[in-house]
Amino acid sequence: MKKHMERLDLAREWAQGHNRAAFPDNRIREFCERFRPCREGRDWALENCTDMADAWDKLEPTWLIWVATREGVIDDRTLRLFACRSVRQVWHLLTDARSRSAVETAERYAVGEATLGELTAARAAEVVAWAAEDAAWAADWEACAADWEACAAATCGAAGAAKAAAWAAQARQLRSMVANPFRPGVLA
Repeated sequence: MKKHMERLDLAREWAQGHNRAAFPDNRIREFCERFRPCREGRDWALENCTDMADAWDKLEPTWLIWVATREGVIDDRTLRLFACRSVRQVWHLLTDARSRSAVETAERYAVGEATLGELTAARAAEVVAWAAEDAAWAADWEACAADWEACAAATCGAAGAAKAAAWAAQARQLRSMVANPFRPGVLA
């Protein structure tokens, strides 16, 4: 855990000087023309924000993460570390060691402690783990199909609330890791 926290601190220091967006004019319309967001998101930003820096500060969690993952907004290294940190929030759900190893290797790659070959090998092992998990899930699905409707009705509301909470946590995490990339000179 200590090594993981050290990697996050290193990443945060590096990102402070390297996550400036490639959008010097900060215009919402140009951003929307380039990346084609959903109509609802585009209309909301145009009506409620003065520029992309303002939008970054105001966006709801799912939209914030969508903006952050557009090419040129945040560098690949920082996005990789954000993805790894997000997975660590649900680490207990990763039951296969190959999946955990892939996340750890991605973190090490992002901070220069693993090679591209190691990352590729870890990803290949993770794909095998996912295939095995998918096969087990399919068999389980067949066994549970009859109970699905009752289960879905009982859990739908709770699942929606949990999903919203997870998106909000990821947005807070993203904002803590990355300075507003549309405000040059501002550090997280």
